[in-house]
Amino acid sequence: MDPFELLEPVDIIPKLPADLDTNLASKKWQERKTTLDSVHEILLKNPKLVDNPDCGDLIDKLTKVLKSDANINCAAVAAKCLTGMAKGLRNKFGPHTASLSPIIFDKFKEKKPHLRDPLIELIDAVFATTTLNNLSASILEAAKKPNPSQKSQLDHFIYRTFRSLNSKDIPKGLLKDLIASLTNHASDSDPEVRDASCAALGAIQKCIGESALAVFLGAEIVKDSTKMSKIAEYREKAVVEAESLKQASENNCASAASSQQCQQQIATNSNHQQQSVPQPQPQQIDPFELLEPVDIIPKLPGDLDTQLASKKWQERKAVLDSVHGILLENPKLADNPDYGDLIDKLTKVLKSDANINCAAIAAKCLTGMAKGLRNKFGPHTASLSPIIFDKFKEKKPHLRDPLIELIDAVFATTVII
Repeated sequence: MDPFELLEPVDIIPKLPADLDTNLASKKWQERKTTLDSVHEILLKNPKLVDNPDCGDLIDKLTKVLKSDANINCAAVAAKCLTGMAKGLRNKFGPHTASLSPIIFDKFKEKKPHLRDPLIELIDAVFATTTLNNLSASILEAAKKPNPSQKSQLDHFIYRTFRSLNSKDIPKGLLKDLIASLTNHASDSDPEVRDASCAALGAIQKCIGESALAVFLGAEIVKDSTKMSKIAEYREKAVVEAESLKQASENNCASAASSQQCQQQIATNSNHQQQSVPQPQPQQIDPFELLEPVDIIPKLPGDLDTQLASKKWQERKAVLDSVHGILLENPKLADNPDYGDLIDKLTKVLKSDANINCAAIAAKCLTGMAKGLRNKFGPHTASLSPIIFDKFKEKKPHLRDPLIELIDAVFATTVII
């Protein structure tokens, strides 16, 4: 049982200071802070709030203070008040997150703990009232900010957020841009930003799996053993902390267990633990499902046919290298009828080109096509597979290895009857 459910909701609007607006408009920061302290005290005494329409007006006033008040003391108390509102209203606070979250991310440029710490608590409370999808736009926009403190605090927030998420909770459209931003942060000149980005990437890796994260990481990061080791370290930390948070939540339930229902739930959980029932491990999502399909036909070299017909193997290889590069950059292909023609051309090169270099690149291109189209590549397997098996007479690894990868990729696109 959630202890919050045991609380009686309170309408705090009648309890607010009568001179709230007057004091918030005062030129003396002490008067502004005094009235904010009064609001904060009311929220501390009443942690569960009745959803009064006037709560929206109060949230707007507090947001204005957080955004515009030049005094750090007033801004800090406003942040604490907003945290109380978010925790007290829960999902009814959700409609305010889109306008509030960019302000919080912007205020993270303040390094002083006096404001920074309330902001951290506030953004976590705000996230608890909404979904990651609703915060995606403000997160991606905040990632572009140049201030090191803003970047590092954003990345720490991402770490805390992804630490306890399941892969199904993540908007697929967010990951590519988010990981691109974190990759940039990982090369920042500020060591705190670099470390925070590795923490965020580690939590994402914990959430979606190592192979899924690798799809989006740039070669610079993947080849950097120090950064990859740091990411793995934070992944393990996220696993441990997620379990601790889960245990703390269960303990809260136990302490609030005044009802028989909650007691029974605790007993059931205890019995399961005593019986050592294996817990299901979080499933790693298929990285392919996270990718946006791309139609590469418009990206192909305009002189593709001419170059493939060239008598100079270097020219044939150069154009094949271009196609291979396009496929590497676009691992998931949108369905286009013209792919059949491209596959036929590449198959012809693999079958007939006497130059081993050209045949090897053609094999790599066909592998990219098979992996990018998956089962839509299936109709080509009957004609392609005999050619691959025939080419295995070539012992040189330069062609043999791409052929091995190709036949495995081709097999994955079809079924055994």
